[in-house]
Formats: sequence, structure tokens, C-alpha cells
Amino acid sequence: MGGYPLDLSNTLFVCSGNIFRSPFAEGYFKKRSKELGLGLHGFSGGTENQIYPQPHKIVLKLAKDYGVDLSKHFARQIQIIDIEMSSAIFVMEKLHFKRIVELCPTVEFKTKYLGNFIGNGEIADVKISNIVNEIHNIQNTFKLISHTIDHLLKINQS
Repeated sequence: MGGYPLDLSNTLFVCSGNIFRSPFAEGYFKKRSKELGLGLHGFSGGTENQIYPQPHKIVLKLAKDYGVDLSKHFARQIQIIDIEMSSAIFVMEKLHFKRIVELCPTVEFKTKYLGNFIGNGEIADVKISNIVNEIHNIQNTFKLISHTIDHLLKINQS
């Protein structure tokens, strides 16, 4: 799915709390865009208010393995203006898609499941309360997101 170019000039990545999946996707997208000389802008937000203001130290460490520094990232909830100004929106789960369309019904056409670009569908969350036991799942999630973004950028260079 997704073998056609998309307008990625102002890309929004969405997850639940904006402390794990979407900030990593934003950081990796920006890093790869810069490396490839594409000049794309990426940003992220969560669909829910987050009780944790920043990513867990384990998430920070594992993101650095991909060259992504999340140490200055603070969780933020998406706003309607974020949705409206984005050229493309990538969500991690059905709940995120539903929330985006509820906030702004006219953007359904530019809202996609990030995981669909490599045939994976939803990209599952990791429970922060048990994060030490979830290191393998965090690594797998970062691997999936990075491969998906690499594929997405390759499609759009064709």
C-alpha cells in the first residue's frame, strides 16, 4: 500500500501520549529528510493528555541508537491547527485516526496509518508502567517506524 508520492512537506505524526512513538517518528523523519536533502518538516502530537511530560530515560537511550535525540522533547496534545496545517498525517492506531477525523472531518484523505506503508497496519504502544520489561518491544517499534519512514521517503523520491 502507498506506492504513490504524498505531500510530506509538513508531516504530522500522531500517537496517544506523544512520549514514545510519534516523537521518535518525528525525530527520525527530520533526521532522514536532512540527510537526504529533502527539506521536509515533521512534527508530532498526542491524542490524549499525557501525565508523563517527557520520554522515559530508556526511550531516550534507545532512540539515540537511531541518531534521534529526544532529550528536549516535551509531550504535547494535538490541536486543530496542527491538523489543518499538516500536508500529511500519520497515525499509529485506529483510535488516533478516529480522533483526528472527529476533530477535523475534512482531513480524512490526508490521514494514513504509518504502519500500512510496509504492510504492518497499526503500530502498538508500549506500557510505560512496565517499561523496563518492554525494552525489546521498544526496540522493535523503533525498528518498524524507522523502516517505514525510510520506505515512505523512498516512495516520495521516485
